[in-house]
Amino acid sequence: MKLVSLNILMGKITEPLLEFLQRQKSDTDIFCFQEVWEAPSNSEIEANPIEGSVPDTYSRLAKALDGFDGYLGPAQSSFGQRKATFVSKRLTVGHSGELGLCERERIDFASRGFERGSGMQWLSLSVNGKTLTLGNVHGFWTPDGKGDIPQRIRQSKTLLEFMDGKQGQKILCGDFNLNPDTESVRMIAEKFRDLVKEYGVKTTRSRLCRPGIGLFADYMFVSEGIKVTGFSVPDEEVSDHLPLLLSFEIL
Repeated sequence: MKLVSLNILMGKITEPLLEFLQRQKSDTDIFCFQEVWEAPSNSEIEANPIEGSVPDTYSRLAKALDGFDGYLGPAQSSFGQRKATFVSKRLTVGHSGELGLCERERIDFASRGFERGSGMQWLSLSVNGKTLTLGNVHGFWTPDGKGDIPQRIRQSKTLLEFMDGKQGQKILCGDFNLNPDTESVRMIAEKFRDLVKEYGVKTTRSRLCRPGIGLFADYMFVSEGIKVTGFSVPDEEVSDHLPLLLSFEIL
């Protein structure tokens, strides 16, 4: 099986992104996206700090990923950022939902005021008679870095408590908005394999990233019972984040 995780920057780099998906979709089973926009309200458009965002991002993804079922999560910011997961019709999805990690808080950035929180979109899949729980995470953002703060510690604790209650194998992926050396990451890595660290990834941010941004934000964590047959972070300029590609088997 193959999973791709990517923060798509609200669809800003549209054509390269869609070309990337066309190259990947034939052998990919699951796509997990963060920063997805769809039919924003006037207030969401006014609050959005990301210039060049594409209002119908989700619809464009769904059109490109024919043969997949799409799951669009609720907005986790006042400007309509969402998460979306696309699952191949070859797979069976049981339950799905959204887990709130941090409540929305107001912030002023780029001459605009808005609210942002964090959450995890989750799906329970049946794969060859075995259960896989997948968590698509977009973590709590602050403009001053990705270090430990109370919200991020609580975020890790909440998602771990949720995953502890699930049977079978588990994968956590997405933009966690965390540095690798944080307690917030260490908490997760105590119970999951941290593939970004294990594979010696140098950065998960592309050259399109704003100057001064740290080298990491995105992670792929897998539980015991997930056999990793490949993991890579290719240098694809489809966002200010790089895609994370995981090939795996469920034991």
